[in-house]
Amino acid sequence: MKTQTINAPAHGVDTSFMHDLVEVLRDTLAAHHELLHLERTKREAIIARDAKKLKEAVSAQAQELYLIDLLETRRKKLIRQSFESDELRLDEIIESAFFTSAEKIELTRYRDALKNA
Repeated sequence: MKTQTINAPAHGVDTSFMHDLVEVLRDTLAAHHELLHLERTKREAIIARDAKKLKEAVSAQAQELYLIDLLETRRKKLIRQSFESDELRLDEIIESAFFTSAEKIELTRYRDALKNA
C-alpha cells in the first residue's frame, strides 16, 4: 500500500485536533466492541429461538453501524481540516512529525485496538 507524504498544514495542526481525533477513535473502538457484543447476543438468541431478543439485537446493531459511519465521517472531516486530505491513514498521521511521542503512543494504541476489534 502506498504511503503518502504528509505536508505541514500552512496554519499548523489545530491544538484541538489530537483531542478530537482521540475522541473519535475511542468512540469508534467502543462501537466496534458493542457490535461484537451484539453479534454474540444474536447467536444466543438464535440458539434460544428468542425472536424478540434477536430483533432487538439486529436493531441495535444497525444503530451501531450508523454510529460508526458518522464517526468515520467526523474523522475524515477532522483530517481534512488539519491536513487538507481526508484519505490519510492513521499510520501516516502517527509517522508524521506533527505530534509528540506521547500523542503518537496514544494514537498507536487506538490503531492497534481497532485492528484487533
